[in-house]
Amino acid sequence: MRLSVRHRFAAFFTAIAIAIPHPVLAVDTPAANGTRLPANIKIPDVTLGEKGALTGQAVDAQGKPKVMYRIRVEQNGETVGDTATDTKGRFRLEKLRGGVCHVVTEDATFVCRCWTEETAPPAARSQLLVISQEGIERGQRPIGEAIGNPLLIGTVIAAAVAIPIAIHNSSSKRNGS
Repeated sequence: MRLSVRHRFAAFFTAIAIAIPHPVLAVDTPAANGTRLPANIKIPDVTLGEKGALTGQAVDAQGKPKVMYRIRVEQNGETVGDTATDTKGRFRLEKLRGGVCHVVTEDATFVCRCWTEETAPPAARSQLLVISQEGIERGQRPIGEAIGNPLLIGTVIAAAVAIPIAIHNSSSKRNGS
């Protein structure tokens, strides 16, 4: 069975569409500051302790404590606390107010909602668990980053040159030229 040129191009573009990661194509919701957050993101609720203290523990991907791991908390774009973890990966930052907090570490930024004891929802946690992103590679990348990959560009150019040549050569052999 011989495929027409149209069918070959359709198969080629279908293969390209399959190669693009599906999360890249998913619709994201814009955050207040204009950045885009995945639609399925879950922001943890944390109850602040006495003196507006945010307490928690920082661990690596295997669950081992991160020692002397820098942690900074920002609210409304301003740094409201900065500390390092102890030998068990624990940290404590005081004088925080309720609201959305960005927990900035050496290798990632996390978002949480901090609540005072009086206003915290029942599901709020008493401590924040921070898992280090060091050494963790994720497969999802923005579409611009994937398309801008020199290897992908080279592959597409090579295919754009090689496919028509292969079709021409195949047609020439069948016609006896």
